[in-house]
Amino acid sequence: MDFYPYERWGARPDEIVTDRMIDHLTALGRFQEVVRTVGGPKADILVRGRVKRFEEVERGGAFFAVVQIEYSVLDRRSGQVLYQGRLTGEEKAASKPPKGFVNAMAESLKKLLGKAAIQTARVVAGHLQQGSVRP
Repeated sequence: MDFYPYERWGARPDEIVTDRMIDHLTALGRFQEVVRTVGGPKADILVRGRVKRFEEVERGGAFFAVVQIEYSVLDRRSGQVLYQGRLTGEEKAASKPPKGFVNAMAESLKKLLGKAAIQTARVVAGHLQQGSVRP
């Protein structure tokens, strides 16, 4: 079995996904602040996730970058789970690995995390309309 060890990446896949998710949430402009909570300030809303797949798949001579995340949105004060979901993205590589895979993974992540950020914003907006948390 061929694989790309995490050591070949500039950062671990979970860190890459976390950083890009923060970028997507910030770019929406719907939140007062988007921060990493590890050692940081307490946030009203917590987005927690897990990378399930971050891999290259070969099918019929073509290579695909496949990423799958599970994530949840929680009200930090009450502990209430506002949303739980799983998203999968797949992008065909334009060239052979590793370069084609890296570019395809970047595009796959961009699309997938864009969807996750929009879904998160909708969930938080709905929750705020209920008056549970100040923006």
